[in-house]
Amino acid sequence: APFWLAEGFAAFGDYYVHQTNRWYTTYAGEAMPPGDWLAASRKLAADANYRPWSELLKIHLRDWAPSDHVQTMSVAAFLLESEPARFLDYLRELARGEEHQPALEQTYKATLGELEDRWARWLLARR
Repeated sequence: APFWLAEGFAAFGDYYVHQTNRWYTTYAGEAMPPGDWLAASRKLAADANYRPWSELLKIHLRDWAPSDHVQTMSVAAFLLESEPARFLDYLRELARGEEHQPALEQTYKATLGELEDRWARWLLARR
């Protein structure tokens, strides 16, 4: 699995089990404390203060900001919760060795930009 998905899914698993994120992450003096990272991600979407997916899916961990952890968690949550069958299909494509971005677009039948827009709307609709 691509790094962003592995990290995002791990954080979502923590959130799903404990109804909070118990991780504390710090990069370059910025911190993301434990708490409700889904709510934090919703704020990123509401403020349009998130990294575009076209960048997020390419950056290496050493270049992440704390908000990238939050955002990848909500991306994984969106992909899984909005269309569970497509998420499983996406994982199968990755297991077959397909490149993650084209496989994502093909599986969800949307461009990366369209998926990003759907993710933001999905986040804002959650309470």
